[in-house]
Amino acid sequence: MQVVVDAVKRLNRWNEQRYKLIQLYHEREEILNGARKEVEGIEKDSAEYLERLKSWDPLFRVKHGEIGKIETAQAIRRAHRWRVPYPPTPDQQDDSEYWVWSPELSTHILTLEGHKLIRHAVATEMDIKFRPWLSWGAFAVSWLSLGVALLR
Repeated sequence: MQVVVDAVKRLNRWNEQRYKLIQLYHEREEILNGARKEVEGIEKDSAEYLERLKSWDPLFRVKHGEIGKIETAQAIRRAHRWRVPYPPTPDQQDDSEYWVWSPELSTHILTLEGHKLIRHAVATEMDIKFRPWLSWGAFAVSWLSLGVALLR
């Protein structure tokens, strides 16, 4: 019974995070569209262009950081579920190849390289786990086809 309750909790958490990510992506896109409209027709290297974009930058960084925080939590949970190592979080506010500090959220977020490392490790682990079953599955299908051929 507890297994079912845990599975439902995980499914609810995944669903909530999925909808939250979709909402954040839409909000980030609206921020980008607003910034594009505000600087439309202004020369890109001008001081006015940069000044107008400054007002949109904090909003964009917060949304981008929230997206990164959720995706980082999902990647770390996936690494724990498949029992693969993930890069250690740097001390304090340092950055590394796999982690970047988000001052807006006061936390570390995985970089694209960090996500890539975890995805690769999980894919390798899945391959190791499921490859033997595929061989046995092909073997069983061969025997089944031989049996059907002999019955005809």
